[in-house]
Amino acid sequence: MPPERVLAIHGIEVAPRCTGYVSRLADDMEAVQLRMGNELRFLGNRLRESLRDALRIAESRGGRLPAPEVSPPPGTR
Repeated sequence: MPPERVLAIHGIEVAPRCTGYVSRLADDMEAVQLRMGNELRFLGNRLRESLRDALRIAESRGGRLPAPEVSPPPGTR
């Protein structure tokens, strides 16, 4: 038998315990959300690493490029 789900209800000292269909459905949804949260954290960390690397490469390449020639806007000569 699955463990009982304790509901957080304000104003009641002893919360009722639920083991019915809706409680099991809520447990399943909570498990899915926790897995998705872990996957999003993993993906966020990989994105951060990728952006850090891309910035490092761009700065390295930018430091090796010659300065652009600045010409006056047309019609100001």
